[in-house]
Amino acid sequence: MSKRVISIGEPDIAYLGVARCLEAADLELVGGPVSAAGALEAVGKLSPELVLIRLIASDVAGYQVCRDITSAFPSLPVILFVIDPDDKAVADAIHAGARACLDARRPCADIQHAILVVLSGGSLFTAEQFAASQLAEPLTRREIEVLELAAWGLALKEIAEELGTSPGTVRNQLAATRAKLGVRTTVEAVTRAQRRCLVRS
Repeated sequence: MSKRVISIGEPDIAYLGVARCLEAADLELVGGPVSAAGALEAVGKLSPELVLIRLIASDVAGYQVCRDITSAFPSLPVILFVIDPDDKAVADAIHAGARACLDARRPCADIQHAILVVLSGGSLFTAEQFAASQLAEPLTRREIEVLELAAWGLALKEIAEELGTSPGTVRNQLAATRAKLGVRTTVEAVTRAQRRCLVRS
């Protein structure tokens, strides 16, 4: 009997390509293209054995959908497809509970292989990638507060006034946060923290 697979975030044309690719590996794509908003409901109704999520590297919602699915259905494997995934995308996929993070442009044979490995209980992440995904230090409560205010668009002075501190202190806290998250800019730090659900999006 073929394994049932749900694809989330696929436009119609890409969905048809995925369907043809999976047919050759005796995998059945069910439910049609599923939107992020309807993902949990579709998974509950269709009881798939694997979930595919296609997203762009900066798509916070896609990581959140992955996290929601793996939280609600802990034994259900999820594979993320990202255009040109970098180390940060891989780390965030690990944090979201995915079993693999693949370049969406990989050939069909590679996708089939990845799916079969994951369906058999495996993961395509290496030990080095798991190790790299861990923060050297967790963010402090104050660093999270500062980052959330930055996410809302507040400037240094406004954040300082909100928290009753100085702009210089806020600047230092943001610098420490960027270092812990392994990014260069505050915008990247906000996106990374949102993808990991460290701050509210």
